Amino acid sequence: MAGSTEPFTDGSIITAGGQNSAHARKYTLEGLNHIRQLIDRAGVYSAGQIDGWGEAYIDADGRNNSVDTGTTTSLFYTDKYPATSNVNSAPSDTTHDPNSFTNVNNAFDENLTTYANKTVANSATQQYGLGKTFASKGIGIAVVKYYADWDNNIGNNYIKIQTYNGSTWTDVETLETLSAALGTVTDTKTIIINSTVEGVRIYFDFTGTTSQDLDARVYEISYYEPSTVEIYHTIPTGTFPATISSAIGIPLIEDWETGANIQYKLTNTGGDDSGWLDAMDTSPEVSSFTAFTAEPDTLIVKLIPKTTSPTAAYPSVRGFFINTWSD
Repeated sequence: MAGSTEPFTDGSIITAGGQNSAHARKYTLEGLNHIRQLIDRAGVYSAGQIDGWGEAYIDADGRNNSVDTGTTTSLFYTDKYPATSNVNSAPSDTTHDPNSFTNVNNAFDENLTTYANKTVANSATQQYGLGKTFASKGIGIAVVKYYADWDNNIGNNYIKIQTYNGSTWTDVETLETLSAALGTVTDTKTIIINSTVEGVRIYFDFTGTTSQDLDARVYEISYYEPSTVEIYHTIPTGTFPATISSAIGIPLIEDWETGANIQYKLTNTGGDDSGWLDAMDTSPEVSSFTAFTAEPDTLIVKLIPKTTSPTAAYPSVRGFFINTWSD
């Protein structure tokens, strides 16, 4: 609800919209400050049902361990949840293997202990790619694990992640630049792709001036599409009263663009449901709903990308705060 932007003076009439705006501003600042506290350290809550409650995504299940990772449909990324599906698209797409890797399916089985590999001895130029191609679609995030063992190289070696536009492979990020004459390297990395493409691959570019031996391994290539997603939280027993009928939800937003939205709802096992409430259509607001008959035990946060040409992984949030009360 939008309220008047004029300041209150003696004799002013406080409209419902104005009161809502004043409450929303207060709770927004409270919520953002609480989330920032949770990012740094654990919080302390009142047992008297006079407190708000929140979560910060310092890891996949959050500072308060409230996120149900089995039900949540967003892919956790470093310190936030983005509007990116946690369903890996790679297994159902077409394998791109121009260099005949061994055990190629191991690169797409989501098992970080098995691998596809290419081993060649006594070759100065070794350039090998392995990945997937598909019909054009938006890719938000990719996860890769790789390994290389080389010797006798003079020059620079590179391991890259590349995308395909239907005719050409293009570098997205150089994962490794390796100038030592011999060595090994292995790592697991998550990369923001943030583009509409037709393929994703790992590319080993080991081009020396003398012949060398190379063992190139791909343990994992997985990638995830932008999507409306939901983050499920278990609310501790005794946090809120049983007869709540109003609430405000505050997201700490990391990535945002006009046209996106964030909604939330409260539910319980008894069947009470607040319905979807706006947390960030334009700004947080106090919302009312049919009074519950038992305290809420689940908070669901929905991240909604904008409809046309969304930026991959937008919106994203680093935490969420909720306060409720009975009217």
